[in-house]
Amino acid sequence: MTTAQPSGAVGAGYGIVTVLLVFTVAFAALAVASVIVGIARDGDSLLYGDTITFPLELSPDDIGPLPGGIHLTGWPGVAVEIHDPTTKQMLLRSATDFGPLVLFIAGLWLLRGFMRSVREGDPFGVDNVRRLRGLGFLLVVGAPLVELINYLIRQALFNEVPPFPSVDLGSAGYALPAGAMIGGLGAFILAEVFAYGVRLREDVEGTI
Repeated sequence: MTTAQPSGAVGAGYGIVTVLLVFTVAFAALAVASVIVGIARDGDSLLYGDTITFPLELSPDDIGPLPGGIHLTGWPGVAVEIHDPTTKQMLLRSATDFGPLVLFIAGLWLLRGFMRSVREGDPFGVDNVRRLRGLGFLLVVGAPLVELINYLIRQALFNEVPPFPSVDLGSAGYALPAGAMIGGLGAFILAEVFAYGVRLREDVEGTI
């Protein structure tokens, strides 16, 4: 029996995922180097330099009157610049990058393995079931955990922001990554579909 050749789209997808993985790993290495340099230069890191821009939220009470029919529905986002950051401020700001990077690299690694098996013409295997379950775990458990860690880091960095007496600033609260979690549930469901396909193939091979 001949194995069907994968389509060009599969090869292109595999190439794109590989390039993304290499680029993300390179950026992660740069982020690590940036922190090391920042520690050596007392907060002046490679990625953020001598001015850190930190996202905060502004109280609606500090915004002037708006035209009729326009109402604020929450605290609007603002960017606060911290000049000559301390090493602690630099470390906290840099720390918010590492959680998403680790999550993204792990997800791309699993997706690359999945795409490689499809390219080789053998997608319905035990390894892909494991990869899909791993991807589901990353999205359902890892994404909310990373957001929780970043929320705590944001609170710690907010305490390091110089006071602005004329306005009332706040830090963004915890935001549940609902989209990622739904995607993770889809990965778990797809993993069970693939596991069923593996069992069917084993049954067929056992009867031959």
